[in-house]
Amino acid sequence: MHAAGPGNSCQSSSAARGAGAWLALLLLLAACAPPRRPPPATPPAVPLSVPAASVYRLDPRRSELRILVYRAGPLARFGHNHVIVSRDLAGEVRLAAADSYAGAEFDVSLPVADLAVDEPAARLQEGADFATRPTAADIDGTRRRLLGPQVLDAAAFPTLRVRGTTALLPTGLVARGSFEVHGRATELSVPLSVAAEGDTLTVGGQFSVSQAALGISPFSVGLGALAVRDEVEVRFRIVAVGSH
Repeated sequence: MHAAGPGNSCQSSSAARGAGAWLALLLLLAACAPPRRPPPATPPAVPLSVPAASVYRLDPRRSELRILVYRAGPLARFGHNHVIVSRDLAGEVRLAAADSYAGAEFDVSLPVADLAVDEPAARLQEGADFATRPTAADIDGTRRRLLGPQVLDAAAFPTLRVRGTTALLPTGLVARGSFEVHGRATELSVPLSVAAEGDTLTVGGQFSVSQAALGISPFSVGLGALAVRDEVEVRFRIVAVGSH
């Protein structure tokens, strides 16, 4: 092993001083550099349909309830299917939360005396099953039976009412409530479609229901030779405007 001479000692000392100078320069640059900012947070997803208010009142000009009644019996070909329409809906929808339609309360009513029966335009919209053309006398007779004591009994029960709450199921949003006709409440669960735009809420749905379950005796003559089918189809479109 050999001891280092004077020349080697100077070279080592010079190299150490150079390395120390570079290290000091790097530390100085790091101290002057701006702090590294964390990446921006991902903004929360915005729902496609956000309610803008908590209470919505129905707009009768844009809302409609439609009932489809079908003929039955061996002589059904001599009768007509019927389209019954209400454009006089009133009521409101109250949301339970600002970001959800679940738990909302609804209360909707309509005057049965104002139901429209077999309007030509409504029958045309329903297609081939309603292609027959009832006469004015046919329509008048249908209307009298509809409002009479055997069906809606408009004199004793002038209002049809639907009220209840909504629930969110794995299959989607449903309305759970009572359909009050002829003085009798029938519990129903109906799938709903809902959309909000600004302060306007649009709710749609459809279901089938037995007239007997509603406390109504379906029309029948000739021991059922010509009759009305017990099950009717109901469709609705409700447009409501929010109040703040």
